[in-house]
Amino acid sequence: ERMSDPTVVQTLHLMNSEQLYAKVKSDAGRAAELAKSEQPPAELVEELYLSIYSRRPTEAELQIGVGLYENEQGSRRELTEDLMWALLNTPEFVFKD
Repeated sequence: ERMSDPTVVQTLHLMNSEQLYAKVKSDAGRAAELAKSEQPPAELVEELYLSIYSRRPTEAELQIGVGLYENEQGSRRELTEDLMWALLNTPEFVFKD
């Protein structure tokens, strides 16, 4: 019988998955594609939220996301990959119905 609710083991696997992390970091991945675009940070953050959560970010989430890019604590690609990885490892994504 297939369980519809994620288990702790599944959640930990997702958080520590080298395969998923490799996809996030891939040159052919969505993060790399978005980072290469000319989109302003606000649009980039919105794209990530739409593709991962199927919703737009709240105003607070948008401000936090844009703040990552404004602080420039890494390359645009690194910041995009980090944000994507963080969103993929939230309860909202893991427990999405």
